[in-house]
Amino acid sequence: HAKCCYPLYLRKIGQVGHEEDGIDAALEGAIHRHLDGLSAPRGLPATMAPSLVWQYDVGESARFSQGCAILVHGDGAVDACEEAHACTGFDCSYLRAFLKVITIIQTLRPLPPLDLVLNAADYTPTESLESPAHALPPVFTRVGTKWTKTIGLPHEWQLHPGQCAKHIRAASRAGSQNAWHMRVPKLIWRGSASNCLDPGCVPRQAEGSNDAMRVCAGSSGVRDCAWTLETWLRMPRGRLVWLSRFLGGSIDARFVIPARSQVDDELRKFLEDEGLVAERSHMEE
Repeated sequence: HAKCCYPLYLRKIGQVGHEEDGIDAALEGAIHRHLDGLSAPRGLPATMAPSLVWQYDVGESARFSQGCAILVHGDGAVDACEEAHACTGFDCSYLRAFLKVITIIQTLRPLPPLDLVLNAADYTPTESLESPAHALPPVFTRVGTKWTKTIGLPHEWQLHPGQCAKHIRAASRAGSQNAWHMRVPKLIWRGSASNCLDPGCVPRQAEGSNDAMRVCAGSSGVRDCAWTLETWLRMPRGRLVWLSRFLGGSIDARFVIPARSQVDDELRKFLEDEGLVAERSHMEE
């Protein structure tokens, strides 16, 4: 998995002075000494079930994320919840990628027996799972901020071996066809209008206020995902694209807007008139 998806990391840990298998012996020893004194929580208590549900958004747009209990066994086996439980109303590809990586780890260098919880949604709850009667397992999430009490994981394309290898091959091919000294010194970005916004977020205030930044990070659990003329410049991606109008020599950021999108018609027309919409591009370009 390391050779496939993290070749730069593999080269770094394979420097002179390390063991032949590329592992820093001193670092490995320190990690094992630290972990030897810890015991992984086992046996998810039945009373924990209600705590494995998080609500985000309110009213008619309210959605829920249900935590997936994953049991890692000492013999290398891995048991997980059903996809229908963990992925209600959204794609379950992240859970599959996570389980694939755990399976690879269990095959090559098995973990000790432990239980954990995965929140497979793209929203990270700010509250932690706490119980005075039980030592609850850690909650792993696909996204997070410094205000969320969870363990952040890599993005799906970085986590899934196949997706990671696909991106590395594309980047390597593009790099071989475009010599470094021939490349344009410009930030090029293409993406969808997919940010959501906490209604109380004021980006101008967040620049100098930790409390205001926490609101923008979604601490209230309420999200507004509608892209309109009133909201688009409050979104990070909207601000990046708008910078292209003023820093065109350094930034080339454009939206790729599919036929079905959360961008309303008035904003779509404005973006098209301003030349801020483009077709999807490839790395070789």
